[in-house]
Formats: sequence, C-alpha cells, structure tokens
Amino acid sequence: VTVKERMTWGVIPIVELDGNEDDNSEYGARFDENNLLGFGKSISLSGSQTEETTNAAISYYDPQLFFTHFTGGIGLYTTAHDEFLYDDDIVGGYVSVGYRPFYETAVTLKFSTRTDDYANVNIALAPLPASFDHQTTKVILGISYNDVDYHIDSVTGISAALSLENGVKSAGGDYDFTKVTLDASYSRTTIRDHWLRLKLTAATGSDIDDVPLNQELFAVGGGSSLRGYAPSY
Repeated sequence: VTVKERMTWGVIPIVELDGNEDDNSEYGARFDENNLLGFGKSISLSGSQTEETTNAAISYYDPQLFFTHFTGGIGLYTTAHDEFLYDDDIVGGYVSVGYRPFYETAVTLKFSTRTDDYANVNIALAPLPASFDHQTTKVILGISYNDVDYHIDSVTGISAALSLENGVKSAGGDYDFTKVTLDASYSRTTIRDHWLRLKLTAATGSDIDDVPLNQELFAVGGGSSLRGYAPSY
C-alpha cells in the first residue's frame, strides 16, 4: 500500500452578526494548516475586528514530538478592547505538553499567562488605579478520549474531555480560583446522509466571584452555543 500525505490547509472567514447590537458583530479570517509538511503538525493564524475589539492569535501544535508519544503546543494572542470607560489591552500566551499512551487518549498539562493593561480613555472620570492592572497565571490539567472518524468535525464516534484549571493573579492583588470543565459528545450517522450529535458540557468552580471583571468567568452565547445572545453574556 502506498500512502501519500496531503497538505491540508484552508482560509476560513469569520463573520458573526449580532441582530441586536452592532457592537457585537465580528469580522475577520483564520488560516489553518492541519498537516504541516505531511507530519500532522498544525498551525493556525487568525485576526478579527468588532466595534470595540481587535483580536489576533497564532498557535502551533505537534501531535507527535520527535516521533514519540509526547505532544506539544504553543500559542500567542492579543486583544485590544476599547470601551467607553477604559481601554483593556490583553496579551497572553501558553505552552502545553502532553502524552498519548494510546491513539485515542491523551493527558495534557498546559501553562498560560495573560496580562491585562488598563488605561482610562474618558478624561471626565478619575483614572483607574495602577492596582487595577493584573497578570493571571494558570495551570490546566486535561484528560481526553477521542474515538471519532474525523477530529475536526466528526460524524461518528465518542469524544470526551475533562480539565482541571487553577488560576493565580500574580500582580495587583491576590486571588485563587479553580474551574473544572467536562465536555462529551456522541455522534452517529442516520438515514439519508443525516447525522445526530448529543453533546454535554458541564462546569463548576470555586472562588469564581473573586475573579476580576469577566474574562475568566463561565460564559455562554455566541456561534458555538444554542443561546440567542452575544458571546460572554
């Protein structure tokens, strides 16, 4: 049998329209390469714009480091958030390592850090104190199982992921928070090329009320939810 790996890439437009508030509509594009050099490595670049935000991100993932059972990934992202009361410039990054004892299973340890830099843009209001800026460091332990026909958008199979996340604010105050998230789905084909997916998402956490603003809070809404309102609401 002769197998030839293909270079699989695509440019995906980002167009999310909000029928209630124009501020929440988003436009942009994402470039994905899912089989870099024919070895299954992936790279992704994205950029988008809303009325109040400018977003950019880049990530790289290797499912088989040096042809072993270990995996690795790295990513950088930035968001410039311009609101009436303040500017919020977010810069963050992460690095992850994992081990796959079997093809369907993986254990991943992820380290991430993010800095929020606030600046008052409304001169009629008092400037925000320096302590309002903060840096968040997170450690995430994840366990996943995927027995599907296609990892990007499967039509048959079972997928499950459990993650334990702990965050610590290392500047501008002290707090700790812990979050546990479970995602599971079951997909199967039905008659006449239709398919059915059952999906469960559950999450809980401790000391969530102590998290500043809302970037680390649980949220629903947006294009990946059945909720009919804007993301993070």
